Amino acid sequence: MRIIYLHQYFHSSTDAGATRSLDFAKSWIESGHSVDMITTDQNAKKFGFKWQKSIVEGITVYKIPIPYSNHMGFAARILAFLTFSVASTLKVLTLKGELIFATSTPLTIAIPAIIGSRLKRIPMVFEVRDLWPEFPIAIGFLKNKFIILLAKLLAKSAYSQSSLIVTLSDGMARGIEQYDIPTEKIMIIPQGANAKDFQIDLGGGPNFRKKYGIPTNRPMVVFCGTLGFLSDVEFILDLAGEMQRVDPEVCFVIIGDGKNKPAAVRRVDSSETLKNNVIFLQEIPRNEVPKALSGADMALATIANFPEIRACSAQNKVYDALAAGTPIAINYTGPLTDFIVAEDIGICITADNLSGSASLLAKTLRNSKWMNQAGNRCRFLAENNFDRHSLAKNLETEFFKLVG
Repeated sequence: MRIIYLHQYFHSSTDAGATRSLDFAKSWIESGHSVDMITTDQNAKKFGFKWQKSIVEGITVYKIPIPYSNHMGFAARILAFLTFSVASTLKVLTLKGELIFATSTPLTIAIPAIIGSRLKRIPMVFEVRDLWPEFPIAIGFLKNKFIILLAKLLAKSAYSQSSLIVTLSDGMARGIEQYDIPTEKIMIIPQGANAKDFQIDLGGGPNFRKKYGIPTNRPMVVFCGTLGFLSDVEFILDLAGEMQRVDPEVCFVIIGDGKNKPAAVRRVDSSETLKNNVIFLQEIPRNEVPKALSGADMALATIANFPEIRACSAQNKVYDALAAGTPIAINYTGPLTDFIVAEDIGICITADNLSGSASLLAKTLRNSKWMNQAGNRCRFLAENNFDRHSLAKNLETEFFKLVG
């Protein structure tokens, strides 16, 4: 089968960022299919019009220079989305394929998928990783009523034109159903993680600590991800400040980049207290994440206080922690938190009880028996319930039904 894969933010294992698309594409290639990935060079200095072709771990990747970062404002982001929509539409029409698989965000990825599917008369599968435009509306990113109307019309069209819709959580599936989409057209495939990538040697974690000067005897809590509007880095710093009173040996390592990072760094630099237990690191390549999480005692998963987003959350960092065998501290309530607590693989810590949260985190970190058992449960779940190779095979089965 020839699969045309549309993902504006595709990352390889040497890039910083999530690699669900990489893992899925590699799995399908191992099964004998071919995958053409249409994406962007988001680290480019300026817009370009020349496509660059390369082979990345067996995947044929077509990349066009379109700058994008979490530091961008509204207008710059919209320009990047629309530019890629036009460029990728033209590119899709030049490729041979039997199925188009498009993954959002952004929602505008649906435009080349819809046009390519109709003109080539091949099925379209649309993957929804975040509900758009609902999420941007909830956080105030989309305010213009006309743009909201256009976005909702595009979402409706994408869902209607798709032969199959893939989403990451029950909450997202319920959101899609609000567009009068039948349940049987929606397939839930969890975020998952590539468990094999996290099978590193025993020295990986300690070496990571040594590299960045983090003593091996200090309990280490790691946040690894984008430090943007949704990450709630202020909560992490508040928690770290409270932890100085409860257990000053606990250190917080914040790995990543984003629009909210400079202000957070300034806050730490101006605080003699936070300097003692908060460490900022630059974003790291994907293949370094297993070492960081293996070196950690606890992984942090945080989202700012937006109930609509928390209710649908399928955070990549949670599943990475499972694969690393690292227990999780999550700062919100919702289905994902219910799962973490029910499986006894983590704790819930919230801003409305900062003192209690710091005490709970410190107590949990010092409970070596529970920590070891929870870590083992994390790894078991990653290997048996959320391994990306298995999840990709499930989706491949549905592809065969569509292509025939």
